[in-house]
Parts: sequence; C-alpha cells; structure tokens
Amino acid sequence: MRVKKIAGVLLSFLAVLVLLLVCVFLFWLGPTVKLVAETVGTKALGTPLTINELTINPRSGTIHLSDFAIANPGTYGRSNAVSLASLDVSIDMGSIFTKTVVVHQVSINSPYFIYEQSAATDNIEEFVQSVQEFIGYDPEAPLDPEKEEKKRLKEEKKARKRAEQDPKVVIVESLVINDVQVHLAKDRKST
Repeated sequence: MRVKKIAGVLLSFLAVLVLLLVCVFLFWLGPTVKLVAETVGTKALGTPLTINELTINPRSGTIHLSDFAIANPGTYGRSNAVSLASLDVSIDMGSIFTKTVVVHQVSINSPYFIYEQSAATDNIEEFVQSVQEFIGYDPEAPLDPEKEEKKRLKEEKKARKRAEQDPKVVIVESLVINDVQVHLAKDRKST
C-alpha cells in the first residue's frame, strides 16, 4: 500500500512538472528566443540587435516579430544596417513532421537594408569579421590536414545520409513583402 502511495505521488509530481514545462514552452518561448537572439546576436555582430516583440505560438503555428533592427557598426552612419517593421509567419503545424511542410503565409513589412562603404571596408564586411571573431574563426590560420580530412569524411557521410532520405519540401502558399527599401551609401571622405 505504501509503495502505491509513493508511486502515485511521484506520478502526480511528474504530471505537474510536464504540465508546467508545456506552459513555459507555450507562453515564454517567444520572450526566451527574443532574449537569446538579442544577447547572442549583439555579441556576434558587434552592434546592437534589437527586437521589440517576438511571439511564437506552437499550437496555432504562428510567429510574430516586430521592430527588428541591427545597428550599423560605429564607424558608419547612425541608421540601422537592417530593420524590419514586422514579420508574420503562419505554418500548418500538422505538416511539420511530414515530408511536405506547408507555410500558409509569410508577411514581411517595411524591410530596410543599407550597404555603406568606406575607403577601407564596408558595413557587411565588418559584420562578417565580428561573427568570425565571435566563433573563433581565423581565415589566416594554416589548415590541419588531418582535421580537414575528418571534416571532409563527415560531410560525405552527411551527404550520403541526406541522399538516402527523401528531401523535405516547403510550400509557401502566400508571400507578401511591403515597402522594401535598399540604400547604397559611400563615405564621402573617401571619394
């Protein structure tokens, strides 16, 4: 009798824990992803990455992002290098684990990009260099032949595995992009 009582308490505790994890997943997934993206993105890019709002609802298959921005590196203009007023995505959640994933709608509002160039470099190259520093990549480092061979074999194995599997197909039923702005700027000091 005592063993049954202990087992019942443990099962009840596990059920409450699972329910709590599901609630956390459903209600705090967006803010958690937002915090991680802002923290890691800012460190990796070397400039602030900001998101005003990010909501993810796995039950309905919707993602909403608003006021996304990546600031220009300090040596460039004061405007953002990339910004987005909003992004809305609606996915058929029943199709996620099938071979054909159905995205009902993607709506992108007011995407803004600026490419700025100075005498020595450009803002995109500075972002790339910041990310390389963040991940510890050194393009000047000599290649280790043994390490490269292991990497090549691993890639071949992955490629064979992918070839054996049927590829996933993603169908986007509706794509709407409003008010795209692309700006090219050159530092006037360098001309």
